[in-house]
Parts: sequence; structure tokens; C-alpha cells
Amino acid sequence: MQLKITLALFLLTGLFSMSVKANTFELKSDCYGTLFWRSTPGFVQKQLTSMGKGKDASRILIKFDLKKIPVNKFDTIKKAVIRLNTASVRNSGKLSTKIVIINSDWNEADVAWNHACWPKVTKSSTKGYFECAWDPKSGAGTVIKKTGEIEFDVTSIIRQCLFMGNKNYGFALVTGKQCFGSKTKDKWDIKFKGVPELILETTGSGPVATEEDIARRTLRFYPSATLPPVSDPYIFLWCSFAGRERQKLFWNKFKTMNVDGVYPSEARTQRGILGLKQKQGPAKWYAAKSAKKIEKYYHSPRKNNIHGIAIDEWQPRTKVFRSDPPSTRKRFFTKGVDYAIEGIKEIKKKDPSFYTAVYWRGEESLKPLAKYGCPDLVLPEVYTWYPGHNEWAMDKEGVIRMMKWAKKDGFTGRVVPLFGCLYTKRAFPKEKKEPTAEQVEKLIVYTRTNWPQAAGAGFYIWYNTRGKSKDEKLARVKDIMPLAFKLDKLLYKHYVKPAPEVVIVNPKYDAKLTSAKVLVKAEAKGKGSRKIIQYRWFIDNRLMAETKKNQWLMDTRGEETGNHLITVHAIDSNWNRAATQIPVKIVR
Repeated sequence: MQLKITLALFLLTGLFSMSVKANTFELKSDCYGTLFWRSTPGFVQKQLTSMGKGKDASRILIKFDLKKIPVNKFDTIKKAVIRLNTASVRNSGKLSTKIVIINSDWNEADVAWNHACWPKVTKSSTKGYFECAWDPKSGAGTVIKKTGEIEFDVTSIIRQCLFMGNKNYGFALVTGKQCFGSKTKDKWDIKFKGVPELILETTGSGPVATEEDIARRTLRFYPSATLPPVSDPYIFLWCSFAGRERQKLFWNKFKTMNVDGVYPSEARTQRGILGLKQKQGPAKWYAAKSAKKIEKYYHSPRKNNIHGIAIDEWQPRTKVFRSDPPSTRKRFFTKGVDYAIEGIKEIKKKDPSFYTAVYWRGEESLKPLAKYGCPDLVLPEVYTWYPGHNEWAMDKEGVIRMMKWAKKDGFTGRVVPLFGCLYTKRAFPKEKKEPTAEQVEKLIVYTRTNWPQAAGAGFYIWYNTRGKSKDEKLARVKDIMPLAFKLDKLLYKHYVKPAPEVVIVNPKYDAKLTSAKVLVKAEAKGKGSRKIIQYRWFIDNRLMAETKKNQWLMDTRGEETGNHLITVHAIDSNWNRAATQIPVKIVR
């Protein structure tokens, strides 16, 4: 068999026209011939004759070795045709000729008109002997009227064989009715010359399973797609300054929280809790001489197997905060902001799976990062309580302003509002009152109603333990624990419980994927009257696609061989989200 690769140009038209290079692959068959009804020999190799009279007829069988087509060299098939060269035509009844799919394997040595040899007939096979070796309804027909080249479209069939793993048993060229059965008065004798050719017109270039290419296709990250076990597709951020060891008192009882914003822990990472190391923002770097220093500083936790950072104290660049009344701030950190932006961009380029979050007070200086998909999370500090500085606390209008700024700057889907700072009177005895879970719930309901696309919710907890004795520190931590656990239950109530049900039905759990493309399919159902409006599809920690339909075509050629996780998020009409995940193995 000979494989010939040529370059062609085709024109795409739509809102505008453009010339795009495409590959055309021409593949010649070396396994073809004519199968004669009630004849000896039954099969004649390298002969292409379609003839018939009465109940007798012949069929042309053609097979192509599709393994010789370099599927990694292109993205998909625009068109596929089988080309034949008609030498002579006699077709009194103007009968249609069509290409149909053969569904039983064969070779030139054992093909005969009698089913004792081929095909393997089952009890469910209809009479017709070798006619049951193909699906008579699988191809579209055309009436051959003259000599010369003729093409039969097999695009869908070849796509299924090359990309979806369908068996390739070749094609049969069929004219007229079933040769064993009803008699026909029509006569035909159509002969072809030369060798059958399969012509593929392809588009694009195939994905490459290199670290660089995988990184390039990385768009967005969520804990449920990054870490085992699968968790809810929300960011539930817990920021508490109570000491590393005392964090265990909370995390051992939390059932919903999934992100630690202060004290990352490898042990918690294995439980599916994303740990973010706190780092200082541009105010610390205004005197730095290059972005390289801040890039190194922000990326340094990676060497300790920490998956990301949370940058505190972001700053305005050249203008005051977007606040009412205007801020009287006079000091700005132009260089520091510029260096921080460049540092974050470089980290995302070099290490896309490294998570970046920024505590945000509405600074417009963060906006330039949005077009680069950075940061992964924006944490608006909508502190409706602020002990010791009540003048810094926001009212409801302040929360509205912050969320509107986030939407304007392009961060709506990455926003995790921080409700707080939360405290107890034991930590701040001079405060006249302390926040309650009921008050926090009103804020959650309000933001969920007005900004349902937000990625989750967070809490900033303040113990005020500096300078206190060891016993007093522990007492203040325990004093706020009832509120902490109520907050955890609130997250379940407003985010997890309303979420739709979702399950991946194809491929199966722990399936071995051998084809170039795999149809990933999910079944999801919203609760109550809510409908599913979107699906998000992940391979490992990478968002690969967002669709309205419950299926997505996964291209395994762009992935490394071995074990992977497929994750899907289902989103309903109220933006309630659910996730499910299965392991698979790609086998070449």
C-alpha cells in the first residue's frame, strides 16, 4: 500500500474569508476484488466489476489499511471519499450504486459466495449469504451514468474508524437489490479500472502530548479537578490566623471547607484540601529592580510541594481606590504592581498548575491580569465587620460596589467573596457585639442571588492572640469554633445541597482508552424545576471544554499515556454546581 501526502488549500467562508492550509492524504488499497454470486472462483482479486442479471449479481470489496494514516498529524477530517475510475457502464434500469460498511472481517483467501466460509453467519442473520456481511442501509447511493472518476463520501465512517475506535473491515460496492431474494429484470455491468483510492481532506494539526503543549492548553483550575478525592466545584476558603497546629481543630471537623488560605499542609492536600501559602503583595516590592525577584518569591512554595499562593495587600498602581468617598491615599507602588503582574504571568506560563489567589480591595491595577486568565482566584475583602476599625467595615452598598467592580474587570467567575473579619467578644472584648451565623447567612444568600456565577465563599477569622499566653490563645480559638462549624454547615446548605446530580456514563470507571478520540458523556439532573445549562470538562487539572450538551469529544492524542482523571461539572439554571470524577488509562 502506498501513502501519498500532498498539501492543498481550501477556503473557509463565514463572516469573513480566509485561506487555510490543509493536508490531503491519498491512500491506495492493496486488498480489493470482486465477489461473484454462484461462481467459481467466487472472488477475483484486483478486479472491479459490478454486474447483475436476474437473481445473480457481483459485489466489489475494498479494504484500506487505516493504520498507515498519521492521525497525530492533523486535528480532524473535513472530508473523506473513496475514488474509483469507471471504465465502462451498462445500466439499463438506472440502478443506484452505493458504498456500504462491511461488518465482518475478511481476507482475499477465504471470501466466497457461500456463507460456509464467509461471513460468519449467526442465527439472527437474514438469508442472503454474503449480503449479511454488510449493512445495506449504511451508505448513500448514486446512479453511475458515464465513465471517468466517481467519488463516494465516507467521511462519517472514516472518522469513526480513525478517531472513535470503530472496527475497519472495509467497504462493499453494491448495485441493485439483494442478490439472493427478489428477482429483478434489470441488467447492469459496470467496470472500473485502476486502484481504489481513499482521499482524506484534513484540518489543523493534531495535539502533541508534551509538557509544553499540555501547559499551553491549560485554562483554569479547581480543587475538584486538581486534588483527590473529588470535591464540590466551589472554592470554600478558610483563612484563620490561629497557629499551624491549632488548624487541626477546625479541619478535623470541617465537612465542606476545601481551601486553606494560610497554612498549607501536604496531609490536607491528600484529603482534597487545597493549601495556599500567604505571600505579600506589591507594597513589599516597590523598590525591587526586576520582576524576576518577585517571580522567585511567589513561586518559592512550589519546592516544598505547595500547590499555590494567596497574595495579600495588593495595591493601586497610579490612582486611588474606587471608593466613595474618594481615598486620601498618596503613596502608590507603580513598580511593585508592574513587577507583581509580570511575575504572576511568568509563573502561570512556566507552571500552569500553580494556583494563584489575590486578596482584593477593588484595585483597578489587577485588571490587566484578567486577559491572561490570572489570577485563578480573586478574593474581594467584603468585610462587613472589622474589629478595632469599625470605620473600615462595609455596609451592603459596599459589598454591591465590590462585586460590580469584579464583574466589570472580568473576574465574576473567579470571585470568592471573603465574609468577615469574623471574631468573638473574647478576642475583642471592647466590641459591643459580635457577628452571628444568621447575619453571615444573609450575606451568602444575597451574593448567591445576585452573583450566582461566583466561584464560592470565604471567611477571614481573627483571634487576636498576639502577646497572649498559650492557654489564652487556645481558649480564644475554642471560643470561635461553634461559629466556624455553623459556617461550614451554611456552605453545605447554600452551595452543596442545592447542587444537581451528575454521573459520567461513558467511558466506564477505570476504562482503558485506546482510540484517538473518546466520547465522554454525562447524565445530570437539576433539583426541583432547575435545568442543566452548562457542563465543564476536565482532564486531570485542566479545563478542556465548556458545553451546553452533556457530551464532549476527548482527544487522547494530546495526552500522555498512563493514568488520568476525567472530571465533569454540571451547572444548573441557578448556577448551582456539582462534580463527578472517574479514573481512566490511556493506552497506545
